[in-house]
Amino acid sequence: MRIVLLIALTILAFGGSFLGVYMSIEPPEQPTELLAPDSLDVGALTDSLGREAWGASLAAQSSLMASLVDSLAVSRGRVIAARARIEGLSEEIRTLRTAATARESRQEIATGMAATLPKLDQKELTPILDGLDDSSLDDLFQAASTRNRTAILQALQPERASALVERRIAPERAEVSPIAADSTSQN
Repeated sequence: MRIVLLIALTILAFGGSFLGVYMSIEPPEQPTELLAPDSLDVGALTDSLGREAWGASLAAQSSLMASLVDSLAVSRGRVIAARARIEGLSEEIRTLRTAATARESRQEIATGMAATLPKLDQKELTPILDGLDDSSLDDLFQAASTRNRTAILQALQPERASALVERRIAPERAEVSPIAADSTSQN
């Protein structure tokens, strides 16, 4: 019984709130002055408003469409440039990987040779080292132990040994050509 009474009270409160909201809404105002059908040329008004509105709308849409087409063209250009950049970077990565693989292979060979060459007499080692280019000599020297480095330096001509040491101590100065180094030392 209590439940029925509570449900009825809830429904009554809910209905009362709807009635209050309905009563608080003001009715829309009715126009006080109506236009006579003779005084209004509906066709002319509709025609002029329609054409102007459609014309303005079409012009706005055309302008928007043109700007979207321009934006799309710019975006396509950027995508094409980005793809070209990606392809260029991919090619550069492949080149660097190939160079790194070749460098590792050279270092492995130099490590094996560095252990073998210093076991030769200095008279046998000197012509072999004189036949190497600077890059190969640098790789061989890098891979050699301290004792074998001493043997390599002893087997080299003094000028070549000093150039090797110079490249090891100051690599950025070793990139300067010997002619440029001589001209700066004379000044």
